[in-house]
Amino acid sequence: MNNVENNFKNLLIDKYPNIYIESLDAYCDKFEQIISKLNELGIDAEVKKKSILSNIGKKDYLNYVCELSVIYHFASKFPEDFKIDINSTNNKNFDFYFFHQDLKMNVEVKSLSPSDNSEKKPVKLFLPKEQENELYKQGLQNLTRTTYKKIIDLLEKADSQLPLLQAHEINIVLLCVSDLDEYTDVVTNLIHSEISILNLNKFKNIDCVLVCNIGFEHNFLLNKQVYKEYIKPNIENYSLDGKLIWDYQRSIPVLPMLFWVNTPLYECRNEEIQKNVMEAMFSHTSYLQRKVKSNNDIQNAIFTLYNEISTGKIS
Repeated sequence: MNNVENNFKNLLIDKYPNIYIESLDAYCDKFEQIISKLNELGIDAEVKKKSILSNIGKKDYLNYVCELSVIYHFASKFPEDFKIDINSTNNKNFDFYFFHQDLKMNVEVKSLSPSDNSEKKPVKLFLPKEQENELYKQGLQNLTRTTYKKIIDLLEKADSQLPLLQAHEINIVLLCVSDLDEYTDVVTNLIHSEISILNLNKFKNIDCVLVCNIGFEHNFLLNKQVYKEYIKPNIENYSLDGKLIWDYQRSIPVLPMLFWVNTPLYECRNEEIQKNVMEAMFSHTSYLQRKVKSNNDIQNAIFTLYNEISTGKIS
């Protein structure tokens, strides 16, 4: 390992006492390979590296490594005319763009901070407000849509960063989460017919939202105790490949899934365009759509799909 990798490794060990040490060398090796690869492609990755190193041990660390993972994937797959940190509207920047099938894809990456329910276990319900109020009257406490407001806040921020919608461009917000429960919660808030965020008509510059679980193994590496109840029957049997942690294009555990926002230009996004976008983003939405017939099916459909992919029933 060179000095940068050693520094990265030592900082991680220092800040995360429950780190998955067996996978750490490979994780740090891949980090330096990613930085080198991006530099080779003409993308200045040094700022990204500094942001990651300076945020080790802080809340935003996962945000930065998820962003680097995503940038690395799309820069490697679509290197021609790939650009990062693009100046857009109101003198704000979005993360990157690339081209696929003559479509320009503008992407802003956002991450939800890992949920901390160690002190409380909120009741997750997806009901009309009137029904929620009735449950409050009956004495149900701590009722919450755990990620609803977080998603709205992140999408509003992304909406202000992305350029105005154009017929020949697609604006994508990529939401990174760090466990399957949170993933399910986010997707439910997006597509549940009673509360669908996609149909709020609040976002004038967003074509679609992609949800992915790429933060899961980054977070698992940092603190394997977080998932001692999540991964059963034995956490030690989980195969954590330090290099693969950085990879976006994986069905498990990343499971990228793209959903279209109801915008004035939605009708211009014909079936061929939607197919091209889904292909470029490695989206698994079609698998979910086959399993969801009603709001009550969403959570079970996601877990069923995840299990079927992980066991090889779907390949």
